[in-house]
Amino acid sequence: MKITICMGSRCVMTGAMSIFDQLEALRDSSPDFDLEIETSTCMKKCKEDENGCPYVLIDGELIKKATFQGNLKKIVDAYQESLNKDN
Repeated sequence: MKITICMGSRCVMTGAMSIFDQLEALRDSSPDFDLEIETSTCMKKCKEDENGCPYVLIDGELIKKATFQGNLKKIVDAYQESLNKDN
């Protein structure tokens, strides 16, 4: 799973760094879970909709107003699925 987090100033001010930190912790605690985390200096999506920050791409799908607990449930579900395969 490839995740790109916008680290433009608006996205950082609305939680992008927290999302990054939580995803890194998830990846570090689960080395068998295939999670590629990238950052983007700025995706320039806020020029289209500044109320959509922070922006995150998950396998190419744009997520507006991303939160780790809410919108990024897709990642947590994929993680739990990977755990179930191991058992």
